[in-house]
Amino acid sequence: HRDLHSFPTRRSSDLKVRMENSICCIESTSQDSYSEVALGNIWLHTLPLCARDKQKERRHQGRALAMYKKALHHDPRNIWGTNGISAVFSQKGFMNEACEIFAHSYMAAEF
Repeated sequence: HRDLHSFPTRRSSDLKVRMENSICCIESTSQDSYSEVALGNIWLHTLPLCARDKQKERRHQGRALAMYKKALHHDPRNIWGTNGISAVFSQKGFMNEACEIFAHSYMAAEF
């Protein structure tokens, strides 16, 4: 057994770059709205990693929004895509629009 301390360590900044590079290589190849929402969620969750770089933050927001819109294009009743769009809008500071979209997805989810 190897000691945990004998494994090479990496700085957190190295992991962020590797993670971002991995995400950039992911593409949706089918009309799978579940995967598209999942990819949108990945882009949305990487926003804290680029808080200092506003251009990168806008790019990640745009990619998340594009994936959620693509999911809605393939399945207009996908409430997770609608919810993701409201999350992106709230990240951008458009709180009224985000609340309106979120309320719409909440109402659509009620049975």
